[in-house]
Amino acid sequence: MIRNVSILYAIGMVILFGACNAPKALFLIHQEEPEAPSKVEFINRSENAENYEWDFGDGTYSVESNPEHRYRRSGTYTVKLKALQGKRTRDLEKEIVVQPPSSTIVEVETDHGTMMIELFDETPLHRDNFIKLVSEGYYDSLLFHRVMQGF
Repeated sequence: MIRNVSILYAIGMVILFGACNAPKALFLIHQEEPEAPSKVEFINRSENAENYEWDFGDGTYSVESNPEHRYRRSGTYTVKLKALQGKRTRDLEKEIVVQPPSSTIVEVETDHGTMMIELFDETPLHRDNFIKLVSEGYYDSLLFHRVMQGF
């Protein structure tokens, strides 16, 4: 009987100490409800992990410890963190809600980088016309060329 108790005790200790060395996945989001477009800072509070795998819920991934990610569109995203320690892994999922922008923002991609343009409510006809032309693809691959002295 004592031998069985000793074996059970030994098994329990192995499980207990083995579990202590297992990774723990935990992260916080710096901004509670960011507004699109927005960079979100992820604060990694994982324990006993050597490597990390992040899935930001929009088709992009990272292996950084404390990544920043830019959400371009509003919506609800499921962020997944996998904390790895050798062959052991622990997963954590959290939803992040990215709010729509409070103003009309248009993202323009060029060969020289990306620009953000804010369209104002004070010029509703211009704003609506620009949005209509964008949705029709009018500006896709259009060459803009205007050089104005002092502009």
